[in-house]
Amino acid sequence: MIQAADALGIKISYEDRIFSATLPGLLPKRRLHTNMAFLRDPLHAALKEFLKGHEVEPYKECVVCFCFVYDRSLPKRRVKDYDNLELKTILDVISTYVLFDDSGLYCDSHYTTELGETDQIIVTIMEKNRFPEWLMNREKHKITISENM
Repeated sequence: MIQAADALGIKISYEDRIFSATLPGLLPKRRLHTNMAFLRDPLHAALKEFLKGHEVEPYKECVVCFCFVYDRSLPKRRVKDYDNLELKTILDVISTYVLFDDSGLYCDSHYTTELGETDQIIVTIMEKNRFPEWLMNREKHKITISENM
C-alpha cells in the first residue's frame, strides 16, 4: 500500500502544529457510491508510515480545510460543487490518526478551490486559533478560478 500511496502522489506533512495531506484529484461524485478503497487503503498506509516517525498530538478543537486544486490548463467546467464530492471517506481515515473526533462539536470546516499545476486535494488541519493567519497567508498566494476567467 505504501507503493500505491507513492504512485497516487499522497504526501503527508506536519510542521508547526499544522497537519497536511496532499491527495490526487480523483474523488468521484458522492452519488455514484464508488468504492473508495483505491484511495482509502493507500491513505491509511501513508498515514501509518508517516506517524512512525512523527508525533502528532490529536487535534481536539480544529479547522479542517479542503483545498481543491484544478489543473489550470484544463477546462474550468471540470470544477465540481463541494457537496458533490466524496469527502467523508477521506476525513474518516485522517480522523482516525489525527483528530479527537470529526464531529461539528470539535471541528470546523473550510472549503476552497484554486488553480495549480495539477489536480490535487490538500487537506490541512490546524487548531482554530491558527486558522485566520493561515487563511490570510494562503489567500495572498493562491490563484483563484475567478482571477482566470
